[in-house]
Amino acid sequence: MREQNYGRIVLTTSGSALYGNFGQANYGAAKAAMVGLMNVLAAEGQKNDIRVNALAPTAAARMTAGILEPQTASLMAPEAITPAVLMLVCQDAPSRMILAAGAGCYAVTRILETEGIYLPESERTPEAIEARLAQMTDMAGAHLIGSAFEQTDRYVRKAAAASGIQLSG
Repeated sequence: MREQNYGRIVLTTSGSALYGNFGQANYGAAKAAMVGLMNVLAAEGQKNDIRVNALAPTAAARMTAGILEPQTASLMAPEAITPAVLMLVCQDAPSRMILAAGAGCYAVTRILETEGIYLPESERTPEAIEARLAQMTDMAGAHLIGSAFEQTDRYVRKAAAASGIQLSG
């Protein structure tokens, strides 16, 4: 893919990984790893037009046999997932997208980070964090983070500003 300066990769994650599902710790953990792999591969492939996405399908399958009512299963045809996969591999495909699909419904799942808080060293206690949970969980101003370094940079800049330290760049 690097040699041809082009590529499309679709990894399969799961609602069990993204949202949790009773009794599926091993499955959920493995499928959550696909989101991490997507993020890293997308960053590494960006300069070569290699786009990497994750699909979170939900469909009637052997795994759901006996769990879903027949009427429900009839709405969950695996073929309803195909258009989502094809969109993720097209020439103009996005990158780093988690596309959820099932029963003819399609949605994008995003991992956001709230604005958060800064605590001076003297206030860094479990009790102080707990007291500010409402502020930390406020989704107003939540951010999509582009990379782990972007998150680190964001924290360092917030801490520097609160401490009166002028950073370069």
